[in-house]
Amino acid sequence: MSYRRFLMLAPRQDHYPRPKDKTTTQASVGFRISGAQVYRQKDGEMFKTDRQWGKTLDKDTISKAFEVFADNGVIPAKDLYLSEGGFVSQLKKLEAWAAKQVSFQFYQASVLLVYEGTAPDAASAKMTIRMVDFAHTFMASPPAPGDPSLYKAITSLIDVIEKSV
Repeated sequence: MSYRRFLMLAPRQDHYPRPKDKTTTQASVGFRISGAQVYRQKDGEMFKTDRQWGKTLDKDTISKAFEVFADNGVIPAKDLYLSEGGFVSQLKKLEAWAAKQVSFQFYQASVLLVYEGTAPDAASAKMTIRMVDFAHTFMASPPAPGDPSLYKAITSLIDVIEKSV
C-alpha cells in the first residue's frame, strides 16, 4: 500500500519508481495484489493465485482480483464487500485513521482481507481486514503530515473494490 515506496532520506536516485512498481499496479493505483486464496465451497477445494498472477493485472483489470477473491461459490461478492461490517466499511475506518494519523510513514505495508470461505452467508463469514508488514514503517518527522500516500492508496483500494461489485 502506498504510491511512494521509498524513504524520504534515501538517496535521490531511489526516489523514482522501482522496476517492480512499473510492472505491477503499484504506481498506477497505489497497491498491488500479491496473491489470493479462496475456499470454493461448490468445488470443495482451495483456489490460489500468486504474485505472478498479480503481475498480469493492470489498472483496467485489477478489479478482476476482487471478483476472484470473493468467489467462494456461495456468498455474493456484493455482500462481502458492501454489507454492514463488510470489507468496504472496515477499509473506510482504516481510511479515516490514515487521514488523521500524524505519527507514522508507511513504506510497503500490506492490507490483508480475510473471510471464512466455508460460511453460508456474509453474516457468518467473519470478514476482517488487517494491516501488516511494518518492517518499513518509521516515525513521521516532524510529527506531521502523517502519510498522505498511504491514505491515497487506501482510498484507491476502496474505489477499485466498489467498482468491482
